[in-house]
Amino acid sequence: MPFYWERHPDGPFVTLIAVATSWLHPEIDDLGGLKGFARRDDLDKARVFKSELREALRDPSQLPLGELFGSVKYDNGSDEAFLVWLWHELYGDERSDASVLTRLRALPEPFADRLDGRASYNIHEAARVGE
Repeated sequence: MPFYWERHPDGPFVTLIAVATSWLHPEIDDLGGLKGFARRDDLDKARVFKSELREALRDPSQLPLGELFGSVKYDNGSDEAFLVWLWHELYGDERSDASVLTRLRALPEPFADRLDGRASYNIHEAARVGE
């Protein structure tokens, strides 16, 4: 099956998905290489990647359903958790403009083993309704 960016060259988040796949596909898994790429301010593609990552953090529901996970196969638990992790890995504490909702949705997965079922449910519900 062709990659997302081959099937939808003008689709949303094409650069984000293509770059993430190029460096983080399970057969490649080169976070160090992606970090080097992400620091390249002189590359248009790196700037577009960062912009699309920032936009996806603002509203992960805009991501094409299943395309990011299908290409990268992360184990963060959700698109939101993966995006928050990826931003932190690549850009550290630089402001991401991730919405509060995105950050809330990302929280339960990394801490799932520390939260009881009720706390996890309450966090998910609060994020779902936008509180």
